[in-house]
Amino acid sequence: MSSTTNEQIITAIEEIVAKGGNPTLAAIRAKVGGSFSSIGPVLTEWKKKNRVVKIVEAPKIPEQILSVLERVTAELWQSASQESDEWSEHIRLAHAEVQQYSDALAAEKKENIEAIEALKREHIATTEALKRELIEFEDKSEREKRKMSAAYDDEKRKITEAHKALEGRLRKKVSVLAKNYAASEKKLKAAEEQIKTMRESLAKAKREIRSRIVKWSGA
Repeated sequence: MSSTTNEQIITAIEEIVAKGGNPTLAAIRAKVGGSFSSIGPVLTEWKKKNRVVKIVEAPKIPEQILSVLERVTAELWQSASQESDEWSEHIRLAHAEVQQYSDALAAEKKENIEAIEALKREHIATTEALKRELIEFEDKSEREKRKMSAAYDDEKRKITEAHKALEGRLRKKVSVLAKNYAASEKKLKAAEEQIKTMRESLAKAKREIRSRIVKWSGA
C-alpha cells in the first residue's frame, strides 16, 4: 500500500476520533475503502503513538445526600449493634438453660445409680446376715432338735419366708430403680442430642450475626 493510502487511513482514524467515535476496522474501511489486512497495521501503529488516558472526575455528592447517607449508616450500625446484643443475650440464656437441663439429668442419673448400689449392698448384707442367723439357728436347733422340733421347723419357716419376702421387696425396688435408670439414660441421650442441635443452631446464629455486621459495616 502507498504512503498516500496510509495517510488516508490515518486521516480517517483522526476524523472518527474527533467526532467521538471508535476507530474500528469496519468504520475506517467505510470511509477510505481497502482491506482489513492493510488497515489493521496502520491502526495498530496509530494507537501505539496516540494512547490517551481519559480521567473522569467523579461527580461531587451534594451535602444533603451525604448527610442522609451518614444518618442512615449510623442508624443501620446502631440497629445492627442492638440486634447483635439481643442475639448475644438469647444465646447466653440458651446456653444457661441447656447447661441447667444437662446438670439436672446428670444429677438424676447419679442419684439412681447410687440408689441401686445402696440396694445391692443392703441386699448382700441382709442375705449374709440371714445366712449367718440361719446357720446359727440350725446349729442350736440341732442340739435341741428333740425338744424343739416343732419350734425349730416353725422358726425356720418364718426365717425362710422373711428371707423370700425381703428378696421379693428388694427385687421389686431394684426393678423400679433399673427402669428409672433406663429412663434417665434415655432422657440424657435425648438431651445430649438436643444440646448438640441447639449448639449447632447457636453457631449458625453467630455466623449470621457476624455476616450481617460485616455486611452493614461494608454498607
